[in-house]
Amino acid sequence: GSGEIGESLDFIKIDPVTGNYQKYGNDEIMNPRGLAHDGEYFWVNDFSLLKIFKFRLEDGRVTIYDSFDIPEKEKGGTMGMTTDGDHLYLKSRDGSKLYKLDKSGKLVGEIYLQNNIRFDSDIVWSSVRRECAWRSCEI
Repeated sequence: GSGEIGESLDFIKIDPVTGNYQKYGNDEIMNPRGLAHDGEYFWVNDFSLLKIFKFRLEDGRVTIYDSFDIPEKEKGGTMGMTTDGDHLYLKSRDGSKLYKLDKSGKLVGEIYLQNNIRFDSDIVWSSVRRECAWRSCEI
């Protein structure tokens, strides 16, 4: 790895107002490609390890609480992930759908992205430039 504190890439927390930052050591997560926070835990999709990790920042370290394989991992790694607080949403490798996962990693649904954009109640889902984005909007 290339971390200054941990064996792998360090996690860096930046204060957007002051610009101050703190590095957290990481020994396990290799190639992060999507980061989400549900209000309690961070969740990260690891492109190389084909896993999603659940973690917190504690005592200057990344503390991992759980991990599980991504859906259809035999197709390879994917990029882009978000959460609505209850579920995780991970973009498929080809960008045609989002996997809806519960927090134990169980696949509970799929959202198909026709032309890489989809409206689902008050949320707009988009797969643009290999990124998965969502936002609340007025419809």
